[in-house]
Amino acid sequence: MLAPIPPARRLAMRSGLARPPLFTVGWHDAIFEHYRVLDEDALRSRLPTGVELDHHEGAAYLSVVSFRMHDMRLRGRWRLPVAHTYPQINVRVYARAGDRAGVFFLRNLVSSRIATTFGRWLYGMPYRYQRVELGDGDAGPWCRARLGPALRHAVAGIRGPRLTGHEHDPDSLLFFLVERYPLYSRRGAASYEAQMLHPPWALHQLEVVERTHAILEQLGLRGAVEPLDAVHCSPGVDVLIWPAVPLGRMPALVASESLFAARAPG
Repeated sequence: MLAPIPPARRLAMRSGLARPPLFTVGWHDAIFEHYRVLDEDALRSRLPTGVELDHHEGAAYLSVVSFRMHDMRLRGRWRLPVAHTYPQINVRVYARAGDRAGVFFLRNLVSSRIATTFGRWLYGMPYRYQRVELGDGDAGPWCRARLGPALRHAVAGIRGPRLTGHEHDPDSLLFFLVERYPLYSRRGAASYEAQMLHPPWALHQLEVVERTHAILEQLGLRGAVEPLDAVHCSPGVDVLIWPAVPLGRMPALVASESLFAARAPG
């Protein structure tokens, strides 16, 4: 009997893309913590050349996203040895290069030494090895990481009802905060971008019971942002990831509507 095809690989096989993705992966058990930027200069100085802060109704935003990388495969076929499944925490700011809205990562705490090395090499990402604990209890999801002797990052909450409608409303703040696909990065003085595509997130409201903001303290940004009350969680999405290319040279792939329509049910 043949082994079942992983969902992310199935998505890649059926999407009719002009170029195959470099990696397929699941982003599982995600928690989204959102922040409004108070001091834009503190973030603007960290962006690569050609990339600027993006705004929603005049405000810039930052998010801390905890999740589990699941079953990462090269070209959708070959599971990466050792570094295919692990939790991580990303700190990302909402940015754009010309008319392309995306995200720029300020910090990636990754629970895999191999993934840390290759993420820096392949994508110029600010990966740092860190033991991250991620789980989903009876009440809801949680994430913890001890960043130092007196610095502990934690977020936990009770999962609320499923949210609907944001995926069809590109003018909404929630769409702005979660449906962002290109990533921007820096290698030395050069700026890069990479395309990521996935179906819309299935989001739930999270009633927070613990939240420390410690990773922003580690970055020296706690005073530059203010947390939004709304925190969200999701069981996850299947993702296609393309190689990083110099900024402005990312070729067209496929309309997102075609990609989503091609996704196999379940």
